Amino acid sequence: MELQVFITPLFGVIGLVLAAIIFFDIKKQNAGGGKAEKIAEKIHHGAMVFMSREFKLIALFAIALGLALFLFQKPAYRGPQSIAFFMGCLASSAAGYIGMKTATLANVRTCVAANEKGPARAPQIAFSRG
Repeated sequence: MELQVFITPLFGVIGLVLAAIIFFDIKKQNAGGGKAEKIAEKIHHGAMVFMSREFKLIALFAIALGLALFLFQKPAYRGPQSIAFFMGCLASSAAGYIGMKTATLANVRTCVAANEKGPARAPQIAFSRG
């Protein structure tokens, strides 16, 4: 059990490092400039506004559910289970936000790669980046 307490967060950190590598690799890819990039920026902005609004609604639900968990558990389990629940909510929200941000940034870069480097490069960007 002791080893699991240290290994589980380690895998989380490894996942965050890999996500950061993919994100910064996407940012290095050519976004095309001009009209395509402007359209991509608008799509990206719209997706991020959607995520922001969705997270506000989900946060209310998560708070209500977390309080219910806290109130209706045995006293010995209240703190640890509530904290674990909220940490899971935060981790899930972060994964969704990072995933949406990366995927919307990858869209235009996939198009540009197909136009500039041929159709063989586009699936590499699309599948590895969201």
